[in-house]
Amino acid sequence: MPGNLLALALAVTLAWPASASAAPAPGLDQDNDLALLSDSFWRQATPTDLDTWLAPRSQPGEYPPGVVTRNTTAFHLALENNASLAMLQHLRAALPAMVGLGDYPESLLSTAIKHNHPTATIEWLLAQGAPVEAGDYHNPRPLLLAIAQGADASLIDALVKAGADTSYFTRSDSNMDAFDAAVLTEHSTTRRAVARHLPLPEAGSETMEAILVELSRQGRDGPDAPHVSYDILSVLLERGMSSTGTYCDPHKPYCLADDRSDLMDLAIRIEDPQLVDYLLGKGLKAR
Repeated sequence: MPGNLLALALAVTLAWPASASAAPAPGLDQDNDLALLSDSFWRQATPTDLDTWLAPRSQPGEYPPGVVTRNTTAFHLALENNASLAMLQHLRAALPAMVGLGDYPESLLSTAIKHNHPTATIEWLLAQGAPVEAGDYHNPRPLLLAIAQGADASLIDALVKAGADTSYFTRSDSNMDAFDAAVLTEHSTTRRAVARHLPLPEAGSETMEAILVELSRQGRDGPDAPHVSYDILSVLLERGMSSTGTYCDPHKPYCLADDRSDLMDLAIRIEDPQLVDYLLGKGLKAR
C-alpha cells in the first residue's frame, strides 16, 4: 500500500495545474480521500491546505477518511514527515478525539522523539494525553529513547516533569533505566541533563555502590572518548551527593573495609584526567 499511495501522491502532484496563486499546494488533492496517508501531503501542505481538505469531510463526532488505519494514523505520518506543530493542531481540532496516542505499535510520543521534533511538540503531545511511560522490551520508554537520540535539556526536562521515571535499577519492563541510558549515550550534554534529575544516592548505600561500580567500568578508549563518569559525578556532586562514597573495586578478589575504593581511585583507574582535576578541586587526594 505505501508504494501505491506514494505513486498516487506523485500523480496528483504532476497533474495539478501550475497557475493560480489560489491553487492548493502540490500533493493536496481535494478529491483524494487518501491524502492524509501520503508522505508528500505532510511534507508539502500548509495548515490552510489542511483546513481546506478537512472542511468538507469533517462531521461532528466522526473521523474524516484516512485519519486512522490498522497499522498507523495520520498523526504518525505527519510526525514521520516532520510536519509542524501547527499542522498537528489543525488536524486535532477537526477530530472528536486524538487517535494513536498509545494504541499502536509505536506511540506518537516515541515517533516525535525519533524524528527530532522540538520540545514544544513533545509538550503538546503530553498535554493531549500521550503516556510518558509507555514502553516494553521492543519499544523503549520515551525518556530512554530521548537519551539515546541525544535530546537537549529542555526535552529531557519536559519528559521528567510529565512523570518519566528516573529511579535506579527498578525497571521490570526492560534491562534499562535512565542512569544506564545516560552511561551509554554518546551525547555529553544529554548525559548531564539526565544527571540533573537522578535521585541523589546516599553515601554507603547499595545504590551508591552500584553506581560507582558501573562507572568504574567506563574506561577511556582514547582522548576523544566521552567523559561518562565526569559528566554524571560532577553534576551529582554539585547537587549535594557525598564525595566520601566508596565502592568495592570489581577487579579486586576481596573487598574488606580497607580495600574499598573511593571516587579518586575511580577517576585514576578509568584514566579520566578531567574527573581527577575536578575531584582535586573538591579536596580529594589520591591514596
